[in-house]
This record gives sequence, structure tokens and C-alpha cells, in this order.
Amino acid sequence: MAATNPGVRSPTPADPTAISFESVSKTYPTRSEAVSALDGVSFRIDKGTTVAVVGPSGSGKTTLLNMAAGLDFPTSGSVKVAGILTSELQREPLQKFRNETVGVVFQQFFLIDHLSVFQNVSVPLIPREVSSREKSKRILDAIAKVGLANKADRLPSELSGGELQRVAIARGLVGDASVILADEPTGNLDSKKGSEIVDLLVAESREHKKTVLIATHDLRVLDHVDGVIRLEDGRLSKIEGTGISA
Repeated sequence: MAATNPGVRSPTPADPTAISFESVSKTYPTRSEAVSALDGVSFRIDKGTTVAVVGPSGSGKTTLLNMAAGLDFPTSGSVKVAGILTSELQREPLQKFRNETVGVVFQQFFLIDHLSVFQNVSVPLIPREVSSREKSKRILDAIAKVGLANKADRLPSELSGGELQRVAIARGLVGDASVILADEPTGNLDSKKGSEIVDLLVAESREHKKTVLIATHDLRVLDHVDGVIRLEDGRLSKIEGTGISA
């Protein structure tokens, strides 16, 4: 019998949940005191749902996204994404989870300066067993989706802040992950481009049954999504909309 990876289970067709937080708390120790980033947060998001996480700076939005991405883990409680209990994954299964299950759009971009747009977007596909032809097609399609088809050979230093943001979004989409996590994806875009990017993320959810979780200060995003998680001081203050429950 083949060995199974700890923390991994195969989601059943009857299970509608894409992301589950159960009594999640996160505390960071400092020299003087422990700082609470999240405090007893619980919710469930259905597959194929687009949800925005909103709240003041310091309310825990980025921490919540990092938990869903397997980049951080709860001090207490549990996080499951696509049926996977992230805190129990060992190194290699965790890397596979980050590469294949979730597509992350970072607020700070984290682009590689000496690589072109095409090469930066290709990074999530490097470990995949996909033909070069298929990889190139996926990369060019992702770049075209964010409106940068004519800048695939540019370096990050040759792009505006808004264009860098769109490259980061293309990189998050190229791996065809079932869950897309976006931290302030409209933060460096004007209102028109910002609306186009949110519409793109919503379309990915609708057309390909992907789950999209967006942390944002941009309240215009709320007009596009299915549900809203409101955080305040690391606590869940309110849940609104469809496809999400406490």
C-alpha cells in the first residue's frame, strides 16, 4: 500500500469547501509582549467563490492570506485548503501544495530583477512536468490576460508600478491553481485597470470554478465579489454574501 502524506486527504465530490479556518489564532512573540494577529477566526468558503477580506491596516488580512497559502501557520486552530491540513505537511508536500494548489499574488510583487516578464511568469511552472510548448502557451496566455502581451520581453526595471502588479497577477494565474490568493491586487492600479483586474479574477472563478480570496483596502472590489470577510483587530467582525459561512 502506498504511503500517504500527513495532512493530505482527497476531497470528495460532495465536499463543497475550498478554504476552512477553524478557531484560528496567530500570535507573534516580541521582546516585551505577544502580539495577536488573528484571534479565533472561523469561516468556510465554498469552491468557485470569490471573497474579499477587508479591514483596517493591522487587522490581520495579510496574515490570513499567508495562512491560506501555507506560508504561515496557526498558533492554535486549523487551516484546510482544498482538503489539505496545511500545518501537518512536511517539506516536499508543502512545496507541492504552494506550487500547485494555490496561486499567490503578492503585494510586494517579488519579481526577479534580471528576468524578463516572460521568465518571471514562468517561475511557478519550472518544477512542473509540462512540455516546453505547453509552458510557453500558458505563460503567454497569462501575460495576455493582464494586458501585457507586448511587454513579455521587458525587465521589471522597464515597467511601471501598475505593470509590475499585473506581472505578479499573471504569475499567480499561470499555474492553473484551484485557489487564487491576492494581496491588494489593485493597490498600484488606477480605477479602470483595477476594475479590469478584479473582473479577470472573478472570471477565473466563474469560468474555471476557482476559489479567489482577495485582501484589499479598495472597497470598489466589494461590488464584484460573492462574499466579504470583515476583520477588526484580528477578529472576525462580520461575514456577508454567498458561498461563505461562519
